[in-house]
Amino acid sequence: MKNRSLLLFAALVTSVISLQLGTAWAYSETSGPLINLLVTHPGQATANQNYRETPLQDLNERRYIRLSGGWEWQAGPSGDMNLAVSRYNDVTIEGTFNGSWLELYARQRGQAFDLQLDTNTLAHLTMPNTGQFGYFRIINAPTKALHTFRLRLTNRAGGTLEALTFRTNGRWKPTAFAARTRLMGFGSSTMDFCGITWGLAEAKGWETINRGVGGSTVTDQGQYWVQRDVLPFQPDVVLVNYGSNDWYGKLPLDNFKTAYLNMLNQLSAGLPKARFVVLGLFPRQGGNESSRVQFNQAIQDDIAASGLKNRTQYVEVKGYNYKTDSIDGTHPKPEAVARFFVPQLLPYLGNDTKQAA
Repeated sequence: MKNRSLLLFAALVTSVISLQLGTAWAYSETSGPLINLLVTHPGQATANQNYRETPLQDLNERRYIRLSGGWEWQAGPSGDMNLAVSRYNDVTIEGTFNGSWLELYARQRGQAFDLQLDTNTLAHLTMPNTGQFGYFRIINAPTKALHTFRLRLTNRAGGTLEALTFRTNGRWKPTAFAARTRLMGFGSSTMDFCGITWGLAEAKGWETINRGVGGSTVTDQGQYWVQRDVLPFQPDVVLVNYGSNDWYGKLPLDNFKTAYLNMLNQLSAGLPKARFVVLGLFPRQGGNESSRVQFNQAIQDDIAASGLKNRTQYVEVKGYNYKTDSIDGTHPKPEAVARFFVPQLLPYLGNDTKQAA
């Protein structure tokens, strides 16, 4: 009997070692009892932890959470395509679970988030800046309860957000997430972090896909990024605000006009059913007003010459004054976005709705 017990113990140890060495990651199940063998760091299994950890990909596929805003799946530490990555702001994760705390396993670069938990006031969270993967506690409630949350990336800290798993001491609740109209913002820094697209989508109940890159120009970047950054996500409506840096940087108007038309024609061919709203260039500190008028006229001429002329609205926001309404002479303050931009752009978006999935 003693020898038999030793053999059983040896077999158990061998199984655990095989689990640790045979794969870089081991996960608990989303449902069922809490288990005693969980991963706390890549390749390191730890015993006696009373929580369950599950890849975001599994949670998303099982409809426990919804990832919105244009996430991309890339190879994670195990080599599987299960790493959720965003190179842009405004991506969200939302779901419902019954527990008291929730942690996101991600590479921490000082990114900032807004957290909406149940009906509580919006909370602002900032990750540490270690450059390494680690657990970031986003919810820490006093007792276990049913919680609904939405986590939004508001500042990607100049890099990407790479997220792999959630771990919690509770259970996830399946949710029938409704399909939504997709609104994409395509442009430079105004689209990147000023919140115009987000404000519009929130007002409509739509999904936001942010494709804004600060400092970029149509001439050198925008016309070359349509295939990579816009078309794969097939938005229903696209808000374009591109060209401010071309104008401010005094790039040749003829070159800009050629590049802008090329960009519009790619959008037209790749998004045959989408509608477009083009936000004209608005004043900024140090910008030449007469040349701004010329650039805006070039944009309107390109719309008329492109394949988008019958499904594009051109808008210039009225009443905005960069001297009083901007953060830094260039970028609108949040209150200016809410006062001028969102109300004036909303009527041009239409009333698209999606049926529940």
